Parts: sequence; C-alpha cells; structure tokens
Amino acid sequence: MKVRKFMGCMLAAAAVGSFFSVSAAARSEIPADEIPEYLSSGSHTFGLCGDFTQWSVMNDVMLADPDGDGIFVGVIRNLSEGEHSFKVRADSSWDDNWGAYNDEMDATFNSRDDIIITLESDSDVLVVFDATERDPMLWKATTYITNELTPSKYGIVGTMTRWGETDPDYPMYEITDGWFVGVATDCPFGEQQFKVRADSAWDESYGVYEADYDRTNNSQTNCSAEIPGSGDIIVELDTRGEDDQVWPVSFAVIDSENNVYDQQFTGRDKPSLPSYDYSSQPEEDPSAPEISETEDSETSEEESMVSTVSSEEESTVQSGSSAAASSASSAPSSSSTASLAAPAVNNTTSTVVSNNSTTVQTDVPKTGDDVAAVAMIVLSTTALGVFTLLYKKKN
Repeated sequence: MKVRKFMGCMLAAAAVGSFFSVSAAARSEIPADEIPEYLSSGSHTFGLCGDFTQWSVMNDVMLADPDGDGIFVGVIRNLSEGEHSFKVRADSSWDDNWGAYNDEMDATFNSRDDIIITLESDSDVLVVFDATERDPMLWKATTYITNELTPSKYGIVGTMTRWGETDPDYPMYEITDGWFVGVATDCPFGEQQFKVRADSAWDESYGVYEADYDRTNNSQTNCSAEIPGSGDIIVELDTRGEDDQVWPVSFAVIDSENNVYDQQFTGRDKPSLPSYDYSSQPEEDPSAPEISETEDSETSEEESMVSTVSSEEESTVQSGSSAAASSASSAPSSSSTASLAAPAVNNTTSTVVSNNSTTVQTDVPKTGDDVAAVAMIVLSTTALGVFTLLYKKKN
C-alpha cells in the first residue's frame, strides 16, 4: 500500500513537470542554419490564406519581396465590408504559417489565432509581412486598409494611366518612415512602363538607375513590367537613404490568379537580408526573471531531503520514476503541439491591427523560454519535496 501511495505521489509530481515541459516547448522552430536559405529568392513563397480564399479553395494571395530585404508585400483586392480572418503561410501549405501573436505559445509561428481585420466599407488591404526578425517564431504581418490611409505625395504614373494625361496617378502610402508602397491595379496585358513621381509632376521622379549619371531621380529610363493576361503591379519607393538622387524603385507583378511575376529592383544598391549569426543562439532576454537566492536555497534543501531517503525508499523512487518517465513520454512533442492540420477560423484574438495611421505596427511581446523552463523546474522539485515529506511523516 505504501509503495503504491508513494508511486502515486511520484507520478503526480512527474505529471506536473510534464505539463510545464509541454507548455514551455509549445513552439517549434525553423532550424537556425536554414533561415537564410529559407528566405532566399525562389526557396519559398509566402501567401495569404483566409476566408477571402475560402481557406485554400482558391489560390493564396501571394506576397512579393522584389528588393530581397525580407519585407514581403501583398494586396487583398476588393475585400468586402465586415470582419475577415487570415494567416500568412509558406508554399501554400499549413506546415509553416504565421497568425496573430499567441501569448501562451509566445509565437506568431503556427499560432492558434488568426489575424483579424474589420472593414467599415469595401476596400483593398495592403499586407506587409516582416520576416527580418532573428527569431522566425515572431515574424509578423501588419494590415493597412487603403480606404483609411492618407495618400502620400508620391504616385505611380505610366502607360496604364496614359502618363497622367487622362488618368490620375496611382497613390502610394508611407508604410514606415521613408518607405512607400502603392499598387497599380488592373493593368492590361503586355509591357507596361512607369515611374514614381511626386505631386503628379515631373520635377521629381524615379525610374531605373542610370550608372552613367549615377541617378534614379529624373532617370530617362522607365521601369518596365510584363503583365501576363491582366494583373497588378506592387511598387515600392525607398527614400531612407541620404542621397536622394539614387532612391530606388522596386516592383513585382501579381497576376489575376495571384501568382508573382517579374520581381525587379531598379536601384543602385540592393538591400540584403539581415546579417545575423544564425549559427549562434540569440542573447538571453535581460528582462527575463531570474531565480532568487531564496528559491535556490529552498530547491537545494528539498533536493537534500530527497537524497536522504533510505535505500528501501530509493528503490521505490526508482520504480516510481520509471513509471513517471513512461507517462511523460506520452506527452505531445513541441512540434506536434505547434503544428496546424487546418486553419483556426473565427478566433477573435489578434495583435495585428490597421487604422488610418500609415505607420501603425503592433510590436510582438518577447518573453523568453526561460520563464516557462524555470517554472517547470521549481514546481516539479517543490512537488517532489512535498510528497517526500508527506511520505516520511506517515512512516
């Protein structure tokens, strides 16, 4: 009877430890040494899958990164008024996907929560997916409802607008300080030439970089995109450099079936992916709580008490530990916990927002895995010590 009671105590302690072990490992990871390849051109595609694609019935709305800096852009065309949910996923598969930040999982990767957007009226929606964070568990998407944005002074002018003679320039929006994005929508089949210009005038305009004059500003060479059938051109202008004579334009064509074509960077100095040392672990979060000396001494005292158990009790502990290990081994692994077999629909939690501000992006809170790991160790050890004391008192 005593043996059975003690084994039950040990199993309970192991169950506590197993629970926190699974909770702490609720994130699976893209191997660190594969991240640069994961983002490199052509290795993977990223797209949006949600209620507007009937969750995979139609093609994903594809994202483009024409300048290769790890910031992907896409547009959901003519989204209807009301609430919509979606996720970003790689290669049109649910193996790797990103939703709204989930606090319990401490991740957006394979999050159980969809990204939620609410439209007051029908509108196009720009989606910016930031894959530059060192930890891919926290890559995030931000939405911008174009009806609620204020157009910048820059616009897209070209053959599709008859060079401004009959149609207005397509508006561009300042997504972050100095970085502008616009979409030339419903472009007809064939070659389309265009430039980005300021204030619908030709005093300041940007085209393809001309090495002879070291300029993109007032370049004599137009950007040129091939449209298969019909489609949209997503255009970016980066004015964050000090030299306004070489501010670059980049663009990508999205056809009517949401496929990405003809990604081009037309500037002088092409951006590159962040130069993290992916072979090393990131530095520990300095805000993560540490175990106090009091907790350390309590843990040491409990471990000392356990070590004084008689040889008969040690034998019992070994038996109980074997049973506990068997029980713990049946707990789901981190990868099975985090993986999505199907999208989560109609969840209401979201940390990705949009409003009439052109620079709003919700920061993802970063809490290290240390907290969950410490909780697992402290609670498991405490439970083991308490059950050992109870056992000794009864004997």
